[in-house]
Amino acid sequence: MKLLLLGADGQVGWHLRKALAPLGALTAAGRGSIDFTDSDTLREIIRTEQPDIIVNAAAYTKVDKAEEDKRNAWQVNSEAPAIIAETAATLQSLLVHFSTVYVFDGNKPEPYTEADLTNPLSIYGQSKAEGEERVQASGCRGIILRTGWVYSMRGHGFAQKILERAAASKEIQVVSDQIGAPTSAEMLAHSTSQILQRLIGRSEELAPRGEIFHLNALGTTSWHALAVRLVTAALNNGFPLQARPDTVRAITTEHSTFAAKRPLNCVLDCTKVQTTFGLSLPPWQDEYELFEKQVSMIAS
Repeated sequence: MKLLLLGADGQVGWHLRKALAPLGALTAAGRGSIDFTDSDTLREIIRTEQPDIIVNAAAYTKVDKAEEDKRNAWQVNSEAPAIIAETAATLQSLLVHFSTVYVFDGNKPEPYTEADLTNPLSIYGQSKAEGEERVQASGCRGIILRTGWVYSMRGHGFAQKILERAAASKEIQVVSDQIGAPTSAEMLAHSTSQILQRLIGRSEELAPRGEIFHLNALGTTSWHALAVRLVTAALNNGFPLQARPDTVRAITTEHSTFAAKRPLNCVLDCTKVQTTFGLSLPPWQDEYELFEKQVSMIAS
């Protein structure tokens, strides 16, 4: 079994390296080895590898920057998935493609299901939604995994930014009206491996073709509540902050300075992925407490 991992140097991709390795011979490719805006090179690399399974974790994820860097966002989030899916269909490879909760507008009061219509608010969300459509249009075997609020020790995500701001200022402002489920990149990678183990060996007739599944940790919180938790944990672990939990001020999205619009409701209903693949997804708090300690200790 040959596997090709694309986007191997991202948050999820880095954990997928370890999670996918037991499934077969793994080739991991990131931005250092592939230009995801170069369609010909991308297509040639896949054809050269001749993988049985392709996992595409590559994405343009800078939500605000995408508003002005539209061309690159569209090439990486829409054009590249189309090339990957079309080549997978030609090679009869199985594809796992990652997408985002930002394909929704966030106006629904309940968790989003896979049957809900998309209505993205930003260039990032629009490009990811089109990427989904183009993967489905290719007819390739495989699935699309929608997720959101992903965190890890790698990169420079929400937690790292909050601690930097709290170290530099006595008071910080964080939006309180956006809700979702913080989801660890490690959990996503492990769940993806479990899903692939259940897909491997399915006959051509039974293999899903661009079917969408929602995959997040369970439960909900807000960015503001999460920031208060982070500041509290950092102080408890000796990190020298100027801000305190009571000086993490709640603001609405309307009063924020984001360049891109974001959905208020980022909660995904993950019933389908759990019942289809027998997954047992954890509450978001289970892994986040350990992460809080790790990130505050490293930052100090």
